[in-house]
Amino acid sequence: MDSDPGPGDTRYVGAWRTAAGGTTAPATDVPRTDHRTLLHPRQQALLSDLPAHVEHVAVVAPTGHGKTALLAQHVRALRAAGRPAAWLTLGPRCRSAGQLWDELAAAMLEGSSTAGVPSPRPGQSHDRDAAAVTDVPDLDLSGDGSPRARWQRLVAAVDDQVRPFTLVLDEAGEVVSPEVLDALGALTAVRSGVRVVWVGRREPPVGLPGPRLEERVLDLGAADLALRPDEVLRVLARSRHTAQSAVADDEVRDALARTRGWPVAVALLGRPDQLADYVVEEVLAGLGEDEVELLRRTSVVDVLPVDLAVRLSDRQDAGSVLHALQRTTGLLERSAGEEGAYQTHPVVRQVLLEQLHERGSDACHVSHAVASRWFGETGDHWAAVEHAAAAEDGKLLQRTLLTHGLGVLLAGRAGPLRELLRARSGRSRTAVEVVHHALAALEEGDVPAADALLVHARALRHGGGWAGRLEDLFQCLLLQRARSATGPVPGEVLALVAALRDPARREDLDIDVALQVMVSLAGFSSYEGDHDAACRYLEQARSLAELYGYQELALQCQVLLSAAELARSGLGAAREHAQRAVEQATARGRGESPKLAFAHTVIAWSAYQQLDDELATVSAARAVAALDATVDPFTRIAVRGCEALVAFAAGERHPALLQLRGLVSDLEPGRADPAIAAHLLPRTLRLCLQQGEWSWAQECLELTDAVLPGTGEAVLAHALWARARHREDVARRALADVWRPGTRCEVTDTRLELQLLRAVLLGQVDDHGGAHDSLVQALRTSEPDGMVRPFADARPGLLPHLVAAAGRVGDLEPWRAHVTDVIRRRSTVAPGPDPSGLTPREMAVLVDLPSLLPLSAIAAQHHVSPNTLKTQVKAIYRKLEVSSRHEAVTVARLRGLLPS
Repeated sequence: MDSDPGPGDTRYVGAWRTAAGGTTAPATDVPRTDHRTLLHPRQQALLSDLPAHVEHVAVVAPTGHGKTALLAQHVRALRAAGRPAAWLTLGPRCRSAGQLWDELAAAMLEGSSTAGVPSPRPGQSHDRDAAAVTDVPDLDLSGDGSPRARWQRLVAAVDDQVRPFTLVLDEAGEVVSPEVLDALGALTAVRSGVRVVWVGRREPPVGLPGPRLEERVLDLGAADLALRPDEVLRVLARSRHTAQSAVADDEVRDALARTRGWPVAVALLGRPDQLADYVVEEVLAGLGEDEVELLRRTSVVDVLPVDLAVRLSDRQDAGSVLHALQRTTGLLERSAGEEGAYQTHPVVRQVLLEQLHERGSDACHVSHAVASRWFGETGDHWAAVEHAAAAEDGKLLQRTLLTHGLGVLLAGRAGPLRELLRARSGRSRTAVEVVHHALAALEEGDVPAADALLVHARALRHGGGWAGRLEDLFQCLLLQRARSATGPVPGEVLALVAALRDPARREDLDIDVALQVMVSLAGFSSYEGDHDAACRYLEQARSLAELYGYQELALQCQVLLSAAELARSGLGAAREHAQRAVEQATARGRGESPKLAFAHTVIAWSAYQQLDDELATVSAARAVAALDATVDPFTRIAVRGCEALVAFAAGERHPALLQLRGLVSDLEPGRADPAIAAHLLPRTLRLCLQQGEWSWAQECLELTDAVLPGTGEAVLAHALWARARHREDVARRALADVWRPGTRCEVTDTRLELQLLRAVLLGQVDDHGGAHDSLVQALRTSEPDGMVRPFADARPGLLPHLVAAAGRVGDLEPWRAHVTDVIRRRSTVAPGPDPSGLTPREMAVLVDLPSLLPLSAIAAQHHVSPNTLKTQVKAIYRKLEVSSRHEAVTVARLRGLLPS
């Protein structure tokens, strides 16, 4: 009896056949299998419940997939259940048709007679019941030499047995005798009621395509026999002699990625030399030398298109060879991501690549250079650059970077390009590498690294200019760096922007450079408030990016369009672009892309304005989750600002206000994005006033004047400040200026806020006509985008005007009714009159009493005489029942008349 195999014996690894022993077992013997093997319970269940119409089963996979173990266990299970099953090992040893028919007869009659007799377990004797063997009758297959006739007589000899009869032909794919293959063809040409299982590394040429078209064939390939995660876990634990809980999940994922579930490879992961020997001796040895050589010369490429295989191998028949290997061996599979391309099993490819290296570095370098040129011709920018670097040819790398480097960045591969160039940092860096490294660093948001590389590039430039494409790339670098800056734009960049705005100048640029330039010009146009121009640049860049296959750049343009439209035309168009960007990215598996941070912010802002608090909260959270180091500072401010405003509305007032204060303090005059500043500054001022943070509100007012001078946002800020100080007359005068020519609003939301504030203020002085006109304008501005929150923020002073406007707003009546209903439902009980009885004038004076100004200065601010002011102050003391200025301030704060 053979001893159990040791753990280092490669004959006993995983779930494949174990046929060790000093003597050759009969061909009709069911092979023994190691009792520790994984017996494929999934496939066992499939084989045991086959439909009646399945007459053939083709189990074709490379060695090491446990084919023989699977079928040996299946045959034993059939016999244990009393069902006839026969086994015959073919392979190269079967050399004549006569030998085949003799062995087939012996196997089938033996399978019939041993039905119901369990096979011995591994380690038990192979002796069978003598009676079972001696009762096998002699079968004469002489006479008509037709394979079909012989097969029919053989089937008839076991016709009285229980059907279906299962016949397993092991190593069928290794049969080399044409005579034997011709005889085996009879098994597929005649419907016999015998279920034939063909097992091998290749599919035997015996006529299976015909039955396969009639759905009479079940195919089990390498993918079906590959281990699943739970099975990989068991094999790893067993090979390490440890508990399954000791194997980490990431180890299982890594094993699956490296082996694709190949059982032998999983078990030998910790023994790379044995795994390599197994691949050479058991896998490659079964192929022809010309097939191995083709795979070896193409091993420098992971995904292998047929045209590239022809170029690398210098064989015009490379496609047919790859197709045959994929169809018959399972060592290759068709690439899921590229039509007409193949992928060699990663374990096998690694061995082939090592063999190519052993021939000398030149062989690998030449193959990489060929691949680089081919990928460059076919437009795969990253593969061209990657193989150029691997070719160790400096001139080739420079040419490839110049031609394809910017395309790599536009395709969203900045990270890999940066890693590649960083790995070359110890060598003499050329200007081409330095410029591309700086561009990649900017794409990843690493501004300090980009600045250091920019200094290096200027030094290599020697104060002059480069010729051709390299100079264009350097200009792209200057533009992109200026877009990421927080300080003033350098003069050379402003001059460059002015020159590149000439369409004739851009026509001379390469398409990749032109795309990068148009995106940069859109950014500078937005900073200048020319949102129409920004949208034109972005629409053109998006169309060209989609045309040339730059999906990442097209996504970026889509998101930037949402930003430009938010400032130009309002929420409707912006939300449409943002939703389209999210949908397109999600469809491509890029739903978590940092480029979507602003798109989620636009969706959150739209929901916030429409009082959809749930969607606003979810979208704001998605925007924050998308932030990473690659997001520019302006987008970061917008995302965090929207998050804070949504949080404030949800009741987290003080933390949200702190966050808003920190964000607006980062807005610098001359460099802040006008649209972002226009959305944040007036709202932060309003919330500071609402919370009684007067000093913070004054900071916001001063920032608005500095960042947005002369704009409608600045007018709104001053009107809000004046109204909070009970100076409604000053607020009304400020609003009167905003409608004059030359005063523009950076965003459409501001105009709505101004219209609503004007309606409330005019209503307070009984200018009902003016209040009604402003309210109608506000309704018309807000209705297309469904913006309800500005009306809710203006309550309760706005509610009477909305009610009075019933039936007087024409086609806006449904919208007016909806807004009125929303405000009524959100409004709390209106407060009664102030018990102190202070008049509006007295309230305005009370606001100034906490200051250190003398009464004469306060009188000057209110444009009244000192005596008049003293009379008003005495009235305040009397109504608050105090006798001093300090007591008046204290009591007013206690009653909520002044902020604490």
